[in-house]
Amino acid sequence: MDQSHALWIGSLCVVALGLMFAFSNGFRDSSTIVATVVSTRALSPPVAFSLCALAQFLGALLFGSAVATTIGKLLFGGSLARTHIDILLTLSAALVATLLWGVLSWWRAWPTSNNQALFAGLLGSSYASWGAGHLKTPLVLTVLLALILSPLLGFIASALLTRLARFVGEWVTPRALPVTRVFHVFFCLLLSFGHGSNDGQAIMGILVLAMGLAGLWVPEAVGAGAIPPFVRLMVATALGCGVLLGGQRILKRLGMSFYRIRPPQGMCADMASAGTIFLCTLTGLPASTTQVITGSIVGAGAARSVRAVRWHIAEEIAFSWILTIPAVALLSAGLCFLFRMGVSG
Repeated sequence: MDQSHALWIGSLCVVALGLMFAFSNGFRDSSTIVATVVSTRALSPPVAFSLCALAQFLGALLFGSAVATTIGKLLFGGSLARTHIDILLTLSAALVATLLWGVLSWWRAWPTSNNQALFAGLLGSSYASWGAGHLKTPLVLTVLLALILSPLLGFIASALLTRLARFVGEWVTPRALPVTRVFHVFFCLLLSFGHGSNDGQAIMGILVLAMGLAGLWVPEAVGAGAIPPFVRLMVATALGCGVLLGGQRILKRLGMSFYRIRPPQGMCADMASAGTIFLCTLTGLPASTTQVITGSIVGAGAARSVRAVRWHIAEEIAFSWILTIPAVALLSAGLCFLFRMGVSG
């Protein structure tokens, strides 16, 4: 097989894996996003999943490219002088490791972050391919800090907003509850839109790079922040389809296990999550979207009553977050070694 055919096959494999990742992202994260509106009965599950799918589709299709630019520069921006096959193998190992971790976390009903797992996968496979000297340490640390701090920001913002809502609630009548539900649904859709944009761009950056290596798109476009419309459409469709088929394993864990979520708490949690994710998206940083939402739900509950939150469940989820980066990085590095041995053999 000549070099051009190998590049085409490798690129198509990465694109297929990337779209599978986007579908998995929507499938798993949809439960997290609609957890509060379903638990408070602001929306029924079918309506919530349908509206969430539409909002995520539009978010991935229409909004920004800053996160894609960051992903393009993160580990591979300066590596185009290396063998293109090596880069495609590295990307494939990262995506396979991320998908496998996603299956495990879904089975365990862990609301782990897809972006965090993808970052760990890229880190592990890149290290296995080219060593630590290839990593852009300042950018890696910046992204890692954003992934770690974004859930904490969601927790704090949600707690403050819940406190404010309780203060305002003392001066309004029960007739205001329908208005609260309307705002709750609005912020849930805004959260879905932001999630589609942030998580969608993360995989778009990889797809554009893979296509560029095979001559389907100019690699320099990644650095310029340009995303081809057909790439946006493919990723947006995969995300939306994943949301429509999303399961309720994680929905039950987040919406019913922590505490009984009331409409004001759900509204404040979604408002804080949406604000945090949009802040990360506008600054070009991939957010731990699932963890932001989980942190916001816990923050809203803790602001109302610390004792009402079932902290042993929060501890189990936090453990899965801590485990994600080292586990996926090691798995990705091992897969990268195997892939390279298979190709060289």
